[in-house]
Amino acid sequence: MERLLVECVINYHHFGGPEIVWRAFPLIVKRANPNIILRTYEEMHLKYPYANAIGYILECLKCGKAIVDKWLRLVNRELRFYLFLGDAQDRTYVDKWSIYVPQRFHPLLPQGPPEP
Repeated sequence: MERLLVECVINYHHFGGPEIVWRAFPLIVKRANPNIILRTYEEMHLKYPYANAIGYILECLKCGKAIVDKWLRLVNRELRFYLFLGDAQDRTYVDKWSIYVPQRFHPLLPQGPPEP
């Protein structure tokens, strides 16, 4: 489950797109260990700052201050990251995570985006 969450953030287009992945996050996190998500992420040695997106998602899911703080330490403040890159309309910038988030996904977790 832990690797699945990281992969869903990185390759959301392979998992059905932003809406489906967004709705899946609460189910994945419910079954995953947040500390193992972090360890999995670190072991992947990713080039892009996916920690910004994962931390934002975990905070939206109310995973707890201790977990959120661990992810905040990984946030790359020099780069501004995009959650769901291909979805460029109506973005909100979340300074805490240095990330642009489509408004329909901010902060809608866990209920997910509105139906199309």
